[in-house]
This record gives sequence, structure tokens and C-alpha cells, in this order.
Amino acid sequence: PMDRVTLPLKKMGVSISGQTERDLPPLRLKGTKNLRPIHYELPIASAQVKSALMFAALQAKGESVIIEKEYTRNHTEDMLQQFGGHLSVDSKKITVQGPQKLTGQKVVVPGDISSAAFWLVAGLIVPNSRLVLQNVGINETRTGIIDVI
Repeated sequence: PMDRVTLPLKKMGVSISGQTERDLPPLRLKGTKNLRPIHYELPIASAQVKSALMFAALQAKGESVIIEKEYTRNHTEDMLQQFGGHLSVDSKKITVQGPQKLTGQKVVVPGDISSAAFWLVAGLIVPNSRLVLQNVGINETRTGIIDVI
């Protein structure tokens, strides 16, 4: 499963070595000052791989394009823009022109809706229960549990 992220990063010029020739964890990554941009279609839906490629694209010299087959959560895109990153999101296509520098911001990290899901379901199955969850982050790409209940 590490190939999902190591193969595109290697195409960008990152040197990656692992426990075997198959790049098994733990991995050692070594960047380069000449990181290449990439045009990459994610073979499977993975917000983690998409995020890794967006972070790398910020340092690449030129335009990187990342295409999703299926939508994944958009927390990284939102965060990068909050930190001054310039990227274009057009449907399932993300374009990043690099290199870019980000600007630090004060951040409040909310609770995760996937962790809150257990409490939401527990509150539903216990008769006459009352449940208040505070500071749980929800955006339009993470409403599955709420849509179901």
C-alpha cells in the first residue's frame, strides 16, 4: 500500500528507501532542491496521498495537477488556503503552482467527526439519552454519519 504515495513522490524526485526493495516501512525520504511538478491521477480515493502530493507540489518548480477519481475530504485544501497557499480546485482536479511559501496562522483543531460518530450512535441507541458534542469539525465532505442518522 505504500506504493500509492511513494511512486508519485519518486516521480517528483524524492529519494525513498525502506526495509526492502518494495519500500516497506519504516521509510526514509530525502527531498531535493529540484523537486519536479507532477500531473497525477490518483488510482484510488485517498485523501492522505492527495495531501502528500499537494504538500510536495508546494515545493516543486512548476505546475502540479492532482486528479481524483472520487471525491475525498478537503481539509488539506482548506488548510493550505488558510495558510496563504494558492491552489485551484475545479471539481476533482487540484492545481498547485510551485514553489510557494506558507504563512503560519493561529489554529484551533476541532474534534474529528469520525471519532464523534461512536458517541452519536451511542446516544441514539440508549433510550431517553441526551448527548452534547462540542467543537466537532464538520465540512461538506464529511457528513456521511449525519446523513445516515
